[in-house]
Amino acid sequence: MKPDLTLKWSKKEQDLLCTGPSGSDRALVFHHLTSERPHVDIDKIGINPIPVDYCDSFVKELKDRGYDITTLKFTICKKP
Repeated sequence: MKPDLTLKWSKKEQDLLCTGPSGSDRALVFHHLTSERPHVDIDKIGINPIPVDYCDSFVKELKDRGYDITTLKFTICKKP
């Protein structure tokens, strides 16, 4: 069985860490859960270039809603 891809809080590092078999897979998960997200206002679609705003990351949004991210654990397994 292949190792899981996991993102969870590290007490030692005091930060979120991603572990798993592939560096690119770890980067993908870390990026999508911890990076700001682009947002385009559909009312501004005709403007060239289209102005893009950024929303908080998923993790930041959870913190702002009162969740304790030190309990966060995301795990996914590869298909056999």
